[in-house]
Amino acid sequence: MEQYFEWDEAKNRKNQKKHDISFETASLIFEDPLRISIQDRHTNGEERWQTIGKVKGVLMLLVAHTIFDEDDCEIIRIISARQVTKAERNQYEHVRHGQFYRPVKQQTSVRLDADVLAWLKSQGKGYQTRMNKILREAMLNERKNHQ
Repeated sequence: MEQYFEWDEAKNRKNQKKHDISFETASLIFEDPLRISIQDRHTNGEERWQTIGKVKGVLMLLVAHTIFDEDDCEIIRIISARQVTKAERNQYEHVRHGQFYRPVKQQTSVRLDADVLAWLKSQGKGYQTRMNKILREAMLNERKNHQ
């Protein structure tokens, strides 16, 4: 399902003045596979959500939004966005991120040094899974170090 974002442009300008965060930037937290979303409340029959995530692995934001489906599209309407508080950052860092997240595998061709490939294969069956695990750990460590 495709995902689209919408917002009220007047609210976007007001949010930029108040919090120095544009809704364009705020929409990028939905690319964070480790984001967390909490249903905030029901208002006038619509679910309101708060999502905490990082923009490009660095800027941590809280985005208030609604979400609905329309014509096989998921539409996220951003209401407000700001940097997280210390308590919210703590909540984000102590939650079990992605416990049930299974990233989509994508086939690719990779050129490796012969000795690296030999080492991976010498560890037994599943060398591609092992290579993915090593790369994922490196990616997550880099993101953590750039907080």
